[in-house]
Amino acid sequence: MSSKTILSLQKVRNLLLGKGLIIPIILIISLVFLLDLSLSYLEIAENQNLQAQTLANNLDNEVTQINEILTTIAKISGIADEQALPEIISAFEQSETRFDSIYIINSKGIISSNRPNVSPELFNIKQILDLLSQGKTHYIQSSIKNETAIYFFVPAPPNGAIVAKINNSIFEKTTRDGTAFQHDSIINIVNDGTPLVSIENGKVKSNNVTLRGSTPISRLTVETGRLSIKTVSISRTTGWQLNLITPVLVLIQPHIISGGIILVIFIIIAGLLITSIRHQVSREIVNPLLELNTNINALAQGDFGKKASLPIKSARLKEIRELAHSFDQMLDALYVRETALRENEEKFRALIEQSIDAFCLIVDGKLEIANQSFCELFGVDQQQVISKNFQFVDIASPSDREYVQEQMNVLLNGEHHNLRYEFAALNKNGEEIEVDVSSSAINYQGRIALQAILRDVTERKRSQQIEHTQRVLAEALSETASLLNSTLEFDVVLKQILDHVGKVVPHDASHVMLIDEDKETVRILAARGYQGRNVREWFEHISLSIRNTPTLRKMYETAEPIAIPNTSEDPNWVILPETAWIKSYAAAPIRVKGEVIGFLNLNSPIPGFFNQEMAYRLQAFADQAGIALNNARLLQDLKTAYELTLQGWSKALELRDYETEGHALRVVETTIHLARNMGFTEPELTYMRYGALLHDIGKIGIPDAILLKNGPLTDEEWSIMRKHPEYAYEVLSPIPYLRPAIDIPYCHHEKWDGSGYPRGLRGKEIPIAARIFSVMDVWDGLISNRPYRDAWPRKKAAEYIASQSAKHFDPDVVKVFLEVYKEIITG
Repeated sequence: MSSKTILSLQKVRNLLLGKGLIIPIILIISLVFLLDLSLSYLEIAENQNLQAQTLANNLDNEVTQINEILTTIAKISGIADEQALPEIISAFEQSETRFDSIYIINSKGIISSNRPNVSPELFNIKQILDLLSQGKTHYIQSSIKNETAIYFFVPAPPNGAIVAKINNSIFEKTTRDGTAFQHDSIINIVNDGTPLVSIENGKVKSNNVTLRGSTPISRLTVETGRLSIKTVSISRTTGWQLNLITPVLVLIQPHIISGGIILVIFIIIAGLLITSIRHQVSREIVNPLLELNTNINALAQGDFGKKASLPIKSARLKEIRELAHSFDQMLDALYVRETALRENEEKFRALIEQSIDAFCLIVDGKLEIANQSFCELFGVDQQQVISKNFQFVDIASPSDREYVQEQMNVLLNGEHHNLRYEFAALNKNGEEIEVDVSSSAINYQGRIALQAILRDVTERKRSQQIEHTQRVLAEALSETASLLNSTLEFDVVLKQILDHVGKVVPHDASHVMLIDEDKETVRILAARGYQGRNVREWFEHISLSIRNTPTLRKMYETAEPIAIPNTSEDPNWVILPETAWIKSYAAAPIRVKGEVIGFLNLNSPIPGFFNQEMAYRLQAFADQAGIALNNARLLQDLKTAYELTLQGWSKALELRDYETEGHALRVVETTIHLARNMGFTEPELTYMRYGALLHDIGKIGIPDAILLKNGPLTDEEWSIMRKHPEYAYEVLSPIPYLRPAIDIPYCHHEKWDGSGYPRGLRGKEIPIAARIFSVMDVWDGLISNRPYRDAWPRKKAAEYIASQSAKHFDPDVVKVFLEVYKEIITG
């Protein structure tokens, strides 16, 4: 909980007895005051409504009388003598105080001669005649020299009008204490000497009041900068709006003094009441609870002899007395438990001291308790434990201290209640050991503590590591054996040996040496990791004597691996410029049936990198490598025998068909060269080689009379000659290892357009090996001398090959041929 949200009992008391009482009292008084003001407002508004309606009625009556008088004058003007009319008008002006002056306007808009000096701009004559022509009797307003006047008019025969300027005094009477007219035809009704109401040509001047009929409307508004009650009424005859306004100050003034007196009285009473309640609450609740809190704090410090004091037990409130009694009972129970706890703690201490496992209790990161086993294992002095100045993380290796602190924080933060983990620690001799820890968080003397049981598992970890290493080695050797025996290609086996030896023994560089047939020298056949060390050319030409190289001689004689952790310290290490960078060395003899046939060597530029254990692991790998190399060598020897046999067959065919002497070996090399440029690899290249060597093997079935005939063959003889591909198939198909090579002997006379023999295959129906060979076969035949013709120039032969693209030859093969042999052709 945040400290901002914690309230003391005294503060709660002050809040309840201060703001908690004063604010509600003020609110109640304010509500009563507002209710009184509301009632007064309703009363004033009702009175203003009646007054405004009366004013509107008085104004309507006055306007009605004015219209009646003017109508009478109009009637008289219609029957009276024209010369007597001015006197009649003058009599009305003198007898009626409502009028300042009366005018007669004829149909042409000319003012009567009774007012010869009147300016025609006095009022808008045309406007009056227009209104009369529309049958309207109304009034107009006019201003001269900033004086505003109102004129009433009625029709007078013939087609003229009677116009009267109204005396402003009549509105003083009509509106009681109001003044006369002002600018813009506004009638101002005055209340308490201040202009408050405006009537302007029947329009609402302000406040957006909506009038319905002639019923007055009252509301609060701001007039002349003061909050006022405004009542609006409308004259029925003129449509003028009357606004009657009373300042609110007039409304609240009678209530201010009385309300203030009442508020002061209430505040005094509330203050006395609050003071009395506060003293009583302090005496009956706060003080006893403070005393109880003092006793509880003493209990928290371990003082079980502290009892609830007399003020608590003699408190008047029943709940406080019961709380004091419960505290006494709790204190007694805690005393019993504390005694039992101390006894158990002594037994616990005795138990952990007798434990062979290291035990410790950690408070705030420091050792609170540590048994003898802990102190002996980590070299901790008991005095350091007693003084509580030894950090638990100090037993950890520097590299693991942060990790140990993180695990402790997990327990302290409550993320886990129990935790088991391992870390590297330093024993009493400063040696690094592996420690297994079982730790948990507990409540110890009111604080969170960590108890931990530690065991030295170094030997177990070493055993596990050895077991793991042996298992990894066995798996690596098994995998290596499988991979090495998955191929019988000698060069591929050498590559895979160097690819996989790193799984068994880490290193920087490695190479394989095999012993020559003389049993005296060795040569490097494969190497890895020597880039940038300028030894590649040296490796390719070096031949080492076993007898003169101590490391090789020892392995050859003992058939056992060796390890030289630091070559600079070994007197038998031969230092050469090319090997000066080697600081650590390990090697194993490659053994086959008890005979050493070579050596597998590992190098590192780091002193002390290799040890004898690694050399033994390397020997296990070297034995697997020896088996694979021996099998690959046997296969290589077998392939060599096959190759010699096939070459013998090919030579026998050449001796029989002297026209093609040397042709077979030449076309073999060119076919393989072209196939490599087209992306073919082993074993396809080997089978192409076999097929090219034996491409004319079927000619052994052709009689000498036809094969060696000096001159052109007849059609019957050609029919027999064209059977030699079928004879080749019959000869080779029963031989399993030559069956994959049969495509060239059987199909090399097929043509891309289907005109070849023996089966008339077309396009890609012809095997790709035969398509490649046929180009090189024709090429070699064209550029070679024959008994019946001379060799063609290479350019002419190439042009012929190109011309036969998509006819005799595969276009793709021709394209690659022309690119590969471009220099030969142009040269």
